[in-house]
Amino acid sequence: MATEVDNILEWAKVLIPIATAIGAAIVSYRSAVKKFAQTTKDSDKSIFVTTVTQERAIWRSELREQIALYTKLAYGFLDGAGDISELTYHKTHLLMRINPLARKPTSKHEKDHAFYRAVVSVYSLCEKPQVSNVKLKVALNKLEQSGQELLNQEWKKSKNEAETGCLS
Repeated sequence: MATEVDNILEWAKVLIPIATAIGAAIVSYRSAVKKFAQTTKDSDKSIFVTTVTQERAIWRSELREQIALYTKLAYGFLDGAGDISELTYHKTHLLMRINPLARKPTSKHEKDHAFYRAVVSVYSLCEKPQVSNVKLKVALNKLEQSGQELLNQEWKKSKNEAETGCLS
């Protein structure tokens, strides 16, 4: 019987370290898989935020160009050389770039709404048979100002998203 106990103890001396090693390997493997999944998730989120930030930069750049072109076309109406169909085309481009909720004033879309109103105001003045130069110049200044404010708001949003990694 003592021999059996000795044999069991000998086997235990061999099996306990093996079982411990297997247990440690399983825990290590699960930890590595979990870490890999988290790293992949973080990487995917980082790529997504970067992509959105880049798209916003393109949007801001294109909006800047469209505002400049729309303003140039509207100035053509000051000397009677304006083309309403061309202005309509560019007005539509500008309005398609902003949130559709901007048509109504809300605190969340205040800058979008101011920009919307400025674009429409310039267009309304240009489509009249007799364009008031003073009113059109004032409207164009409001368009420029509201465009700058909207672009600045969007820049701050992108900057915050890039810094925090959280999309707004």
